[in-house]
Amino acid sequence: MVAEAIPENLDMKIAIMTELDKHAPPDYIIASNSSSLRSRQMIVNTKNNYRICNAHYYMPPDQLYYEVMSYGYTDPEIFPFLMEKAAQAGLKPVHAKVESTGLVFNRIWASLKREICLVLADGVSDAHTVDDMFKSWFNATKGPCEMMDTVGLDTVYNVEAVYSQQRGLDSTATDWLKKNYVDKGNLGAKAGTGLLG
Repeated sequence: MVAEAIPENLDMKIAIMTELDKHAPPDYIIASNSSSLRSRQMIVNTKNNYRICNAHYYMPPDQLYYEVMSYGYTDPEIFPFLMEKAAQAGLKPVHAKVESTGLVFNRIWASLKREICLVLADGVSDAHTVDDMFKSWFNATKGPCEMMDTVGLDTVYNVEAVYSQQRGLDSTATDWLKKNYVDKGNLGAKAGTGLLG
């Protein structure tokens, strides 16, 4: 299997999938690690489409869930194979049953991120309070603002922009994140400053 894990930029993903399709042997599985884009959107210039799918690992890498999804025409025999190999590697495989903008947890997590950014944008509370409350309510070791800072706010923005556009969602939270953090270079842990300061 060859997995692409480049930024959530459709043009870049189309280009890399085209190159992978040209160079990968015909029996290879070509997988996209995209958090929001469907592999169907990336294969406009590919030929071996029956072996292309979404196969998503999570950040931080200590999260062991691994989700796989067809673009509708992926060879169905690929998925039991991928799930078996993932389980053998110590991952927790999940098969998204239908093609979707975002996989199972991505969609749930996206709704939380959007609402948290709206809470912050509206001045209802601050990131530290949100994280403290979340950790208490859900017995979590990390809060959602810390998790977004860890992944990188530019990545969070890119993923959420796809959701806003493709699912017709309000972009207020995404626009706020871009203006107040991404455009200023406050990208989270990798930049030394983010939602938590």
